[in-house]
Amino acid sequence: MGTYPWFTCFGSRSAGDIARTIHETTSGEYVLVPAQAWKPWYLWIGCALTLYLFFSLIYLHLPGLEYDELLFVNAALGNVDGTFVDWHPKVLGKRIPLMLMTYIGAPKAFLYAPIFKLFGTSPTTARLPVVLVGLITLLVTYAFVQRLLGRYAAISTLLLLASDPTFIFSNKLDWGPVALMLLLQVSSLYVVCRWIDEGRPRWLLAGSFLLGLGLYNKVVFIWYVTALTLALLLCFGARVRQLMTLRRLLLAVGVFVLGCLPLIAFNIKVPMATFQRRKAINQDWSSSLKDRYRLFLTTLDGSAAYDVVNHAGVAERIDPARIRQDGIPARFVNAMERLPRIRGTLIPFALILAMLVIVVSRFLRRLEQKREILFLLLQFGTMAVLICVTQAANGPHHTIAVYPFPHALIGFALYQLSRLGNLKTAVRSVIILLGVSPLILTQLIVDARYVESFVVGGGVGAWSDAIYELAAFAKQHPDKSYLLMDWGFSTQLLLLSDGRLKKEEAFVPLMFLPAGEKITRMKQFLSAKGSVLVFHAPPFETFPALEAFKSALALYGTESLPVRTFYQRDGRPIYIVYQVD
Repeated sequence: MGTYPWFTCFGSRSAGDIARTIHETTSGEYVLVPAQAWKPWYLWIGCALTLYLFFSLIYLHLPGLEYDELLFVNAALGNVDGTFVDWHPKVLGKRIPLMLMTYIGAPKAFLYAPIFKLFGTSPTTARLPVVLVGLITLLVTYAFVQRLLGRYAAISTLLLLASDPTFIFSNKLDWGPVALMLLLQVSSLYVVCRWIDEGRPRWLLAGSFLLGLGLYNKVVFIWYVTALTLALLLCFGARVRQLMTLRRLLLAVGVFVLGCLPLIAFNIKVPMATFQRRKAINQDWSSSLKDRYRLFLTTLDGSAAYDVVNHAGVAERIDPARIRQDGIPARFVNAMERLPRIRGTLIPFALILAMLVIVVSRFLRRLEQKREILFLLLQFGTMAVLICVTQAANGPHHTIAVYPFPHALIGFALYQLSRLGNLKTAVRSVIILLGVSPLILTQLIVDARYVESFVVGGGVGAWSDAIYELAAFAKQHPDKSYLLMDWGFSTQLLLLSDGRLKKEEAFVPLMFLPAGEKITRMKQFLSAKGSVLVFHAPPFETFPALEAFKSALALYGTESLPVRTFYQRDGRPIYIVYQVD
């Protein structure tokens, strides 16, 4: 019980919420005994995890696999084609891919290497592991919030996060990548809080290693490292100074360096390669901040990721006349049509109200766990500022880095409301349930819209499930060499062919050439016998090359007809395959 005063800092309220009771022993001593009242919480935990798994696993292969989602595949397969391996030094006589890109390390590739070896490569083996990573993230989030703010807040946070469409589908599709990043964030936060609570050096070392590993996994993790350090020093500086000896500090720094050692070694080998192109916003601040505000808003309400995958808004209806409904359960589609059309969830509004509740409670001197809430607010605010000033942080896979702080703040505000009066436990539970229910309901509606869009539309553009047909075609012609004339299908073909397809991203030297020079450079592909050229059809081209190719055919008198055209479920062509005669 020597650490109990600090347990009150990081969980005294939770001590009551865990429903512990004090009993006197025959010797006159008092002991803490867990009461039986905590068992019903398992029901809520089970409901939250079930919701997450249902929306994650239903139609796991939809939408189609996306290019960035699979950039780790080549490294996981042992670097079979040289793509997305920026550094692979020799370790014990064997080349090990350690950096996928200058700012993305290989932890995900290390995780998947044994999975692919044991179970092969498929949409299931690509997506199921990150869904399970998200499940662990939820459990660790619950443990962290329960320790920091109490069980009521933890249950609310878990229910909100587990049904959050941005969280669910960003983990499932993991094009950021974000799954490991979020897990490392909440895991390091949990063990650092345990260190502050218990004072045991092992928690400090574990937290330091996780922070280093997170930085190695993806350099934008520096946002969180900065925010956590600042929040710790400002909120619990006295406790940190009490626990942090010089020896422990040196050990923590050493373990942190060990966690991100490959990243450090890479930047020594290629001096500061990670940071050469990382820029802050340096002009047009007004417009940029407005864009970031909209991005945060749409990330929190679940509509940003939907737009990425479907090029449409959550409330937009899918025209049944334009959809091939082969194999689509009619009952499912009809059920989806009965759901109300909403643009997004209520989480942004709930977050604003939560902030007001916290401020008013502080003003009325009724705010409990002041330092704990300030600890969360500082991290949330610092990360938001750092994201806003980073030039390339322009997608929901960046702004999701602030999760789960918004959900924890909302969960705490609901708990705080239930504590304003001298209410019984059952009444408090009802208040929290009434507050969290409409938030979860709107999230479930948006979740259902995601699933509807996947089942009916199959994904649009880079996410089209037509990629499976293209891969099947390529596997039927394994003797051909495939010249990929645009960004967007190399990593998927690598995965779906188990690394056996002969391919080349031929568009790379053509990307930024003027139209005339691009036509001239196309000549080299017109004599590539035995090769198949794969293009995106307009308007899905990232680096347009199809028109230049057709112009080159006319200019040099070469004949060619499309071998095959592949279509999205809405009837629009997405891939066009040529073989030059």
